[in-house]
Amino acid sequence: MAVAGACAEQEANAGGGADPNAYSLQRIKDKYDTGTSVPNGRNFNFVENDSAWMTGMRVHGSNMYISNRGNNNHLDSDSVKLFKLAITSSNGAPDQTLNLGTSTFTSIDGFDLASNGVNLLIGAFHGTGGVRSGTLATAFDLTSTFTATGTLRQSGGSGVRACSWNNDGSKYYMGYGVTTNQSTIRQFTAGTTYQTASGDTEGAALNVAFNNVADITFNPDGTRLYVAEHDGFLHQFTLLVAFDIATATSQITVDVTDFFGNEGTSPSRPSTNTGTTMWICGMHWNDDGTKLYINSLWGVTKTSAVNGSPSPSSVTGSNTSGTGTTSRTNTFAVIEFTVD
Repeated sequence: MAVAGACAEQEANAGGGADPNAYSLQRIKDKYDTGTSVPNGRNFNFVENDSAWMTGMRVHGSNMYISNRGNNNHLDSDSVKLFKLAITSSNGAPDQTLNLGTSTFTSIDGFDLASNGVNLLIGAFHGTGGVRSGTLATAFDLTSTFTATGTLRQSGGSGVRACSWNNDGSKYYMGYGVTTNQSTIRQFTAGTTYQTASGDTEGAALNVAFNNVADITFNPDGTRLYVAEHDGFLHQFTLLVAFDIATATSQITVDVTDFFGNEGTSPSRPSTNTGTTMWICGMHWNDDGTKLYINSLWGVTKTSAVNGSPSPSSVTGSNTSGTGTTSRTNTFAVIEFTVD
């Protein structure tokens, strides 16, 4: 399939990670959890772009890719969409949008875009839970044709919030909450590289004693697994065998709750809402592991706790009833942590 025009972005994606703190969640913990460093806010005008319920996020080159849930919540499209925009966007407007419609996916709560920029893995939350593969006709280009490939690998009824490929598409993973303080991450061997199938062989699962798994990703050599927990915690596991989650050990946990406000902070939610769950939904390192990015379902970032000012400063958001609109103060969709 065509990959013309993607050379520069692919070259950037092959970054070497020479920084000794690259891909280190311990360094993020030392700076921002137990330390006093302040992260950066990054713009995405989610509430005015049919994406008031953000889900997954990936970072490649100088761009970030963000998905919406797409099941017709207030100010969120009834179509599943992916958005691409510059990490340093000055106004948060998407540069590209891919509309996956409603026929193949009823909603998504997470996705992965492989480092080749072509192969997508999409996690289904509503309807029949599971993961499904797909491709972009041109690498990293959301205006190119999307094709769903393979078949749905079902989760057994649980809504999938997190998914990831390994480094070469020979394995893939799905994660979701099972009950209070219990989640599972499952791994599968792909019969065809970068394609999901209902009969793909399942390996041993990793069961973790915390609330809903919100996202999963790896460092390039597969010796570290990163897991985002929806209520404000990030986890790093050392893998004794590369990309084999059953060999996970040596957990590091980072508390990022201080960077989020309550639900009413978000312009996509009624200002009177007082819920305190962060609903972190996306987590990904940049190409050389020197920056870590997270986003939350409703963008409840506490502006006073991060560097920068959201742009635009005000947006057309939710009124107090949650059924209409009014002018609201904007928030940052994404938080950027650095290891340097």
